[in-house]
Amino acid sequence: MNALTGNSVITPFVRFVLLVAGLVVVIAGMKAANNLLNAIFLGILLTTICMPLKHALQRRGVKPFTAFVITFLISILVGVGVLLFIVVSIVQVVGQLPRYEASLNAIADTFRQQLILWGLDPEALLNIGVVPVETLFSVIRQGLTGALSVVSLVVLAYLFLLYLLWESDDIARRAHIAFGGDSPFIVKTTQFITSSQRYILSRTVLGAGIAALQTVLMLAMGVDFALLWGFLSLICNYIPNVGFIIGIVPPAAILLLEQGIAPTIIFIAIYAIINSVIENFVTPRYIGSQVNLSPLFTFSAVIFWTFVLGPMGAILGVPATLFIKQVLIDTDFSMSGISALMSVALPSPPPAETPS
Repeated sequence: MNALTGNSVITPFVRFVLLVAGLVVVIAGMKAANNLLNAIFLGILLTTICMPLKHALQRRGVKPFTAFVITFLISILVGVGVLLFIVVSIVQVVGQLPRYEASLNAIADTFRQQLILWGLDPEALLNIGVVPVETLFSVIRQGLTGALSVVSLVVLAYLFLLYLLWESDDIARRAHIAFGGDSPFIVKTTQFITSSQRYILSRTVLGAGIAALQTVLMLAMGVDFALLWGFLSLICNYIPNVGFIIGIVPPAAILLLEQGIAPTIIFIAIYAIINSVIENFVTPRYIGSQVNLSPLFTFSAVIFWTFVLGPMGAILGVPATLFIKQVLIDTDFSMSGISALMSVALPSPPPAETPS
């Protein structure tokens, strides 16, 4: 307290500065440890996905240990199957690179000739030459380093999945003993787990529908590696707002090299219509109630978590923001204003105080 004025020395401006400084320190620490945080968050997300299967097996009379083993083995088989599919597809794509390089050179030559016909100097606008060997090997080294990082991330995430899945029931019991069954923290954490599971299930089902339609389109138009790009579309569906752009670039580029501009434009238009119809008319109906995040905060979450965690942050951004909102913010009525800003539906008002 200030002896002269009787007011607190910590003014609102000072509190705001301290809050911002604390957030900067926390964000900097998270960014420095993003590899570990990615593995932890991914492990928690995988556990949330696998828990319903384990509980369903236990409800059918399967012993807890057996249910745990079956669930974990299924998760490993799915992960290995996806990894093998991606590796085989990438090897096939690499095998076709010389053909794509020839197509790209032909397009570049045609473009140069057109620039000359327009009276422009193509060398002033284009600088297409042979890639230096040093640059090529640098790109290869970066690619191998990135692949090793992804493998280590997945292995560490599966280790977290192993322990979290094994102790999931015990963790729930300990939390009830520590906080009490009617604790707002327990209630909101349970709500977060349920809404996350529904969100992931809804995203997966709708993403599979979008990917299936887009894969049929790619097969009909003769796009190479249509199944790989369809799987990429499914993964990008977990990235709100910008995932569509990421998913459309590889097949559109290959179609441009193979068939030219006109088929590529038709492909992009149909691809965009399929995505827009489902995202704008179907997705809000099935996903909006599970997330209850405004479009602005959903987009901001993708940008923020990508900055903090790297590329994995684009996928983990919505679940991480959902956890912060439901478990940390919604349990504190003093932060109801922040919750209202983040939500599509307004939060319930705090309970009225009864007169003593």
